[in-house]
Amino acid sequence: NLSQKKADLIIDIPTAYEIKTEKVEKTIAKILDEAKKIKGVYSESKYIGISKLDDNAVNYTLSIICKQDNQWQIKRDILRIIKTTYEKDKIKKPYQQIEVHTNERL
Repeated sequence: NLSQKKADLIIDIPTAYEIKTEKVEKTIAKILDEAKKIKGVYSESKYIGISKLDDNAVNYTLSIICKQDNQWQIKRDILRIIKTTYEKDKIKKPYQQIEVHTNERL
């Protein structure tokens, strides 16, 4: 019975390097508090830590323990919480940047 099983959603949150880690972790604490209010999310859900230093981003990772039968809707709900909380706290998400150099003489 899927309604009795638990799923562990691993959610990476890529964040711009310019944002101080302390600020991001405070925002993640807010995100986690909101996520735990979602029906089907268990209290053992947690912030794991920094999981990767990418070319364009620092990846912060959450482990969300939830009911398996509703895990994909829960993930969508949490992604929305992440986006709105990042907007409120003015935290930038990274984006791909291309630097172009030319040797053009005028």
